[in-house]
Amino acid sequence: LLQQMAAETKRDRQFISETTDSEPLRLVKIISPYNGNPAVQVLQLEAWDADGKKIAELTELIATP
Repeated sequence: LLQQMAAETKRDRQFISETTDSEPLRLVKIISPYNGNPAVQVLQLEAWDADGKKIAELTELIATP
């Protein structure tokens, strides 16, 4: 699921942080600059279960124009 979110973020070029409730999971997307370089963004995705436990995490670097 996180791999799919990463692919959609890059395809759609939606480099904004957001939280999505997709029962029974909460999916969190965090976008931040990499070492202050505006041409590279850090994409961090997290999946949380209904009990508030992080069950998966994915981090990627993305080159942005």
